[in-house]
Amino acid sequence: MGTTRQRRYSIILSMTAVVLVCIAGVWACVAVGMHTTASEGGYAGMAGEYVPVYGMNIHTYAGGLEHDDRMPVVFIHGFSATFYCWRFNAEALAAERPVYAPDLPGFGLSDKPKDYDYSLDGYADFIAAYMDEMGVERAVLVGNSMGGGIAMKTERRHPEKVAGLVLIDSLGYFKSEFYLYRALGTFPLGELIMSLNNRLAMTMILKTRVYVDDAFVTDEVVDSFMVVNTTENGRAAPIWVLRAMEPYPVVPADEIREVSSPTLVIWGEQDTILPVSHAELFSRDIEQAETIIFPDAGHVPMEEKSGEVNALIRAFIEDLS
Repeated sequence: MGTTRQRRYSIILSMTAVVLVCIAGVWACVAVGMHTTASEGGYAGMAGEYVPVYGMNIHTYAGGLEHDDRMPVVFIHGFSATFYCWRFNAEALAAERPVYAPDLPGFGLSDKPKDYDYSLDGYADFIAAYMDEMGVERAVLVGNSMGGGIAMKTERRHPEKVAGLVLIDSLGYFKSEFYLYRALGTFPLGELIMSLNNRLAMTMILKTRVYVDDAFVTDEVVDSFMVVNTTENGRAAPIWVLRAMEPYPVVPADEIREVSSPTLVIWGEQDTILPVSHAELFSRDIEQAETIIFPDAGHVPMEEKSGEVNALIRAFIEDLS
């Protein structure tokens, strides 16, 4: 019975990967000549700088540094994203407190060394080292998707660094649809799919999987995702990340239950990447968790409902003091 189930799984995985490759090939033919307009200095007016962490050049946003008596916030983006996903949040909160948002190693305009530890534990250690480099002793970590998983891992590995967690449509629990990630992480299918990645493909993914409101899928937003392809190892690094998280990108349930920091869970009810039912699991398993669900938002409510999310983060931080 187990052998039959495994064979069925392999067939589904292979068929899915082939379909993705074919679709990507069609998109690639249609989208010849399209290119990103993002620059090395940042994303559509959201200026960045470079800081050294673990010998890598890390592209980062830093603002509100004059408010050094207030609790800092460190924003952690998700898989294939950049700090531009926090454009409606970072600058708004920087008006009152220090705010930091790096492009994680392997993504955006940060370095992408092949031999780096791209596991969730490796990223957690990176966040701690990044905070040291930026002079941040303790902060509230705000993570979206994979960034939420990294935030929880940081809290477990470096508890002295974490005052509280804000988990926005966060990676954590297993879901059956992770076979799509397995396809991207499987040699040579992942390499072939990534080699055909282009603007039109990314636009379609953003409209069908990430946002509820297509108005958010602007040229600048697509640019922020596509800029990775202009950098060294840009098409390879996402595959390395997925392979470092094999067999599935999850945070073990026992580690989630050990999260002891005050936690705010925010979710878009129409998320098609990580289902809203996971928000209930976080509420169940994290002792100090409060959950807010937005009915008209998808995977990135910090963008689609930025004003409300910013207000929730502000109130959460004030309650910590």
